[in-house]
Amino acid sequence: MVSAALTLSPIFAVPLGEARLVPCERLNRELEALFLARETDEHRNPMPSHIPQEEMFESRFNLFRWPEPCVQELRKFMLDSVAQTVLQASTLSAEDLARLKFHNHTWFHVTRHAGSFVSHHHPMASWSAVYALVERWSARELPRRLADRLRGRIRIACGRSELPTAAVIDAQTVRGADTVPAVSAGYDAGKKTKGRKRNIATDCLGLLLVVTVTAASAGDRDGAHRLLALLRERFSTISLVWADGGYAGRLVVWAKDVLRLAVTIIKRSDNVAGFVVLPAGGSWSAHSAG
Repeated sequence: MVSAALTLSPIFAVPLGEARLVPCERLNRELEALFLARETDEHRNPMPSHIPQEEMFESRFNLFRWPEPCVQELRKFMLDSVAQTVLQASTLSAEDLARLKFHNHTWFHVTRHAGSFVSHHHPMASWSAVYALVERWSARELPRRLADRLRGRIRIACGRSELPTAAVIDAQTVRGADTVPAVSAGYDAGKKTKGRKRNIATDCLGLLLVVTVTAASAGDRDGAHRLLALLRERFSTISLVWADGGYAGRLVVWAKDVLRLAVTIIKRSDNVAGFVVLPAGGSWSAHSAG
């Protein structure tokens, strides 16, 4: 058994170590056969960390206690890698390391079609802790404020002012998953798609400014009312908005009278097929004409 050099990545608050077993084909085959053979109620975790489902099997947390040679080979490699990670990431000596005791819970999953598992956003953080932080940050609008600052830096780096003065709006229908509630989903007859519609506003560089989500059955102009209202609320510097022909009509008049936004409709030619770049004042707008 030969292992590649251990690498440490300081991308998390807790260092992330990576070690590869070379070669690993034989061990993988033996472990796969063993795990599939042990996919039984006898070895199933009675208190799984995910919502019980037929497509997901989680074993008991005693994998490294199994006497099979392939499991013990995996155990030795992993514990050796952990020990090397501790040595490289700390000031401990080999003597200090020898006095440490490593406690671990080890198990395996078998995930079949449509099975899913709780996502972890950090190798040393539980989902509940991450969720609590995200909720706290969202209440203070930190994600949006961070996005605003990054957008401003990108614009300055591209030779533009920090705050945009013009925007482009559009909408896209996205197929909804089976878990999407019926009250927030709809059917877009034009796109022949059931799901939701995202209405977005970007600056001239394509950087996201505002996004709203509606049922797919909602018309583009209906979704644009709230989108433009949010755009005006968050960006007082914007005075011009480009949109395609689907937004023509009363929306243009409403935006001018109520929001003091000039919505310019960029019309495409029905006689041209394919992907066409259309002029939009001092910028350009790209549309699919087919």
